[in-house]
Amino acid sequence: MHVLARTLRGIEWIARDEVRSRLGIDRIELGHRELRFSLPRLVPELLELGTVDDVFQILAEVDGVTRRRESLTLLASLSLDLGARTFDVTASFLGKRNYSRFELEDAVAASVGGTRVARGGDVSLRVHVVGEVATVAARIDRRPLHRRAYRVATVPGSVHPPLARALALLAGEPFIDPFCGAGTIPIEGALAGLRTRGSDIDPQAIEAARRNAVAAGVEIPFEVTDAESLGDVNCIVTNPPWGRAVPAARVNLRARRLVLLTAEPTGLDHVVIEQTVRVHGALATITVAER
Repeated sequence: MHVLARTLRGIEWIARDEVRSRLGIDRIELGHRELRFSLPRLVPELLELGTVDDVFQILAEVDGVTRRRESLTLLASLSLDLGARTFDVTASFLGKRNYSRFELEDAVAASVGGTRVARGGDVSLRVHVVGEVATVAARIDRRPLHRRAYRVATVPGSVHPPLARALALLAGEPFIDPFCGAGTIPIEGALAGLRTRGSDIDPQAIEAARRNAVAAGVEIPFEVTDAESLGDVNCIVTNPPWGRAVPAARVNLRARRLVLLTAEPTGLDHVVIEQTVRVHGALATITVAER
């Protein structure tokens, strides 16, 4: 089966490394917010990938889908048989086109047997056009992978789970998150097999983090404390509060390894990785620094 895995812009290479590690695959093609690879069959590990938003089975690749509306007839003539009563479809494309994504969705829908619904169909289709090639794929799981069942409690500014998993994998060792909020980063780290802990100055955030950890089935120490009182630690992975003064310098001076997600580049010394990512439509920066 040919697989399309969607991820955030900027962490494609982290997702690639996770796929290689979890699935033992060497041949992986990277694209804009996506990975493509092949498997002999569906395996449980595919649905356990933490850094991808969703996984799809590729049904068709159609060449000749230009920027002109007339080329959409190629998609409408596919005659896809999904073996399902209902389906939904979501489309996107790169570059300027003489048609909208809704017209692209309609073209694919015309080629499918069954009843189209707005969302929650028996099969969810995804069509994405890059250059003149359209890829039509069907979601493998019932819901997107980024919708973690453990998120029973949230607080403002909670990190997107696949991005949190990417930060944890960049640490690659036990860590603490001193601005843990609802606990997404420590939980994702624990799910990746790392020993983690978290703290926050907000008692309500810590209560949310504890509830989420129970729902995730992981044991993580969470405590209410100020980041400035953290003391010497080996590794910090965190998403400091954006738009507020953050004692990043004081925190980073007490850690041998620091993995940060910030709205702007940190300007820290001893940076080994600095990667721009897109979060909720805005640019952010992942920084890994070591002393």
